[in-house]
Amino acid sequence: MSVPKEHGVFASKNLESLTNNLTKKELQSLINIIQNKIKMAYYYGIVLGSDDEFLRNFPNDSEKNIEILRGRFKNGLKCPKCGHSKLNKNGKTNNRQRYICKNCRTTFDERSFSPLSNTKLSLDTWIKYCRFMIEGGTIKHCAQKVGVSIPTSFFMRHRILDVLNLSLRNQSFQGIISADEYNLNESFKGKSPKKTIEEDRYFYNFEYEDLSRCVGWTFRNCDYLLKNPQKYLKPVQVKISTAMDRNGHVLTRIVENPPLVSNINRKYQDIVSFFEGKLDKNSTICAFSSGLYREAAFKLNVKFKKARSRMKDLIYSVHHVHMYNHKLSRWLSNFHGVATKYLNNYLSWHAFLFILQEVNEISRISRLFTEITTINLSVTQKQIQNRKVEFI
Repeated sequence: MSVPKEHGVFASKNLESLTNNLTKKELQSLINIIQNKIKMAYYYGIVLGSDDEFLRNFPNDSEKNIEILRGRFKNGLKCPKCGHSKLNKNGKTNNRQRYICKNCRTTFDERSFSPLSNTKLSLDTWIKYCRFMIEGGTIKHCAQKVGVSIPTSFFMRHRILDVLNLSLRNQSFQGIISADEYNLNESFKGKSPKKTIEEDRYFYNFEYEDLSRCVGWTFRNCDYLLKNPQKYLKPVQVKISTAMDRNGHVLTRIVENPPLVSNINRKYQDIVSFFEGKLDKNSTICAFSSGLYREAAFKLNVKFKKARSRMKDLIYSVHHVHMYNHKLSRWLSNFHGVATKYLNNYLSWHAFLFILQEVNEISRISRLFTEITTINLSVTQKQIQNRKVEFI
């Protein structure tokens, strides 16, 4: 096959000659321009073809319903509310078989008590939404692409993220587990402007682009002895802890909120809760910040090794965790701030994408769709909106 000839100023030789005399600062500016152009092409371009072409990669509705039924009740057909196995058929709705539990008299089908319950959205709409979530789209972007309102997009997103948050909690770590931490400013994004001075503390999570400035220290309100301390409120930061092993498992969570922690025992207990029930008995925790992690390792009866620095090392290193946190901060900045009460959901979202980074896009979308359709979890919009900050 003949390669088309390049013409004009955009030929490879011409581009190279144009950049030969540029300074380092000019080259950096050019790179930033190209990155922004690629980002714009990503948001407004179509990666996997039109909707019809994209949906041909998946079964039709009736086949999807069968797959959901088999995945949801792979251990036998049971009532999703009480777990009773004695059921009767109870007619059909929208060509889906319904059942009634003989014990609690609850009626259900394969979508009941799942993130898909109590919605009128089609399965194709959910699959398309999974597609743009895998691509990292914002709530507004996903709403425009899928054809739903922004409040509906918000509701769909957090139902999906609740599933990822739940499914990644119970990972098992083996061998050397590298752990590191960094801090993000507490955010009240989405709060009503009608609130008290205390509630009006609104700070973006990503004030500092340099991650090294966010490691190992936190803001404190040192003016609490003044007559009117509300006037001198400073950003409050939450601590994010990330653990990774050599088998590809990743867990990243909020482990503490410094103003709420009054003594060292509470901080120590937060790290213990972060690892508890997830470590093999022959595991070794490796961390650069030795104090709390050493105490937690002793409590959990596992070994501890201190990393000499956050740079690369042959065996006991936290460099890859440090770089993961750095990429996480850059990824989160695309959303222009994340409310702290939803932060664990977004941390789980990024961990899910990281774990499946070697898998092709269609397989990742299928995996995400399978996760949300086969888990017994149902939350209402009011529960999502009134959520409190979740620790551990």
